[in-house]
Amino acid sequence: MAPQYSEIVDLLIDGARYNDAEDVQSALDQGADINSQDEQGRSAAHMAAANGHVDLLQNLIDRGATVNLANIEGNTPLHWACVNNQNAAVRVLMQAGANASALNTHENTPVDEALLREYQKLVDTINEFSSKSGAGGNTNCTTEGGAEIDDVPDDAEEVAGEEGDDEDELMGGDREERRID
Repeated sequence: MAPQYSEIVDLLIDGARYNDAEDVQSALDQGADINSQDEQGRSAAHMAAANGHVDLLQNLIDRGATVNLANIEGNTPLHWACVNNQNAAVRVLMQAGANASALNTHENTPVDEALLREYQKLVDTINEFSSKSGAGGNTNCTTEGGAEIDDVPDDAEEVAGEEGDDEDELMGGDREERRID
């Protein structure tokens, strides 16, 4: 599916990125598809997952957001939650049936992304869901030939900020200052 992009889609995706439920609702009221993607293939679910907005993420899923929708780099919302150490978002996505074995263009699974950053708690969470329900398939996978830290999806870190960024800096402040064009 080719990315659908318009001002309404921008409102939806930015609303999810900044945890603004009113903007998300406004975009949906104006006819935005809940699975709309921007020019980089990012969806509202990607943004909510990357930034740990779990209530909004659950709301999107309840309204039909596809949890395994990939962006142009093959990253799903679960990849982004793992890249950004968002354990609560990982739980929500796994409960909704996210595929922990999905490969991105770097041939990394969400588990690989968590392991690259030494986020063992995320791996444990995914394995917990997989062992209970079989969801997500084989989560104990590794990148063929071993993954390099440089092989991680830059797009996910760009949205949520660099490792070590202050959460208040990422989530607070003026929207225009935080907007990624």
